[in-house]
Amino acid sequence: MASVQFIIAIGVGFKFTSSNNEEIGYSAANYLIERGHSRIGLAGIDRSSTGKQRLHGYQRAMTEHGLIPHMGWVEYGDYSFGPQQNMLKTLTNKNLDAIITASDMVAVGMIREAHLLGLDIPKDLSFISIDGTFLCDITIPTITSVTQDFYQMGLIAVRSLLNDDDSQFIPIHITPRNSVRLLGKKH
Repeated sequence: MASVQFIIAIGVGFKFTSSNNEEIGYSAANYLIERGHSRIGLAGIDRSSTGKQRLHGYQRAMTEHGLIPHMGWVEYGDYSFGPQQNMLKTLTNKNLDAIITASDMVAVGMIREAHLLGLDIPKDLSFISIDGTFLCDITIPTITSVTQDFYQMGLIAVRSLLNDDDSQFIPIHITPRNSVRLLGKKH
């Protein structure tokens, strides 16, 4: 599921209520780096502004930590379950130690594929997804996520429309679960 954004057209300008997609990409990469990961892929983003912002956040975190964000570690997709499964084969050939998935649906597809390939998650490969829906809690292992508050986003979007409030970002947070292996702490 791509990031849900509520956009309200008012005259010439647009107002929005959304998560900050650059911060999402940054937070996901930073979380993995802080746990000792350095070869981090990004899977399932599209080429829209949402995907570009998440990619930029991922690149910024990698660069700030002195890591090179190789474009060969990025696999584009459409945030869905099915087509993303084959991405794992491509990315595992790159000797990655972690993957950020563009959505929980992408993570579920890739973890399913990892199981079929005989990979042990998180021992062989760590995953962090973007969204934090119920899917993260029903997989084995459960999926660590950058969690967006979609309920709050909808509530604030409606209030913003009724009150003609300014655009705003809804806070995100990391929800640790069982799909990320601690390789060592980054200092």
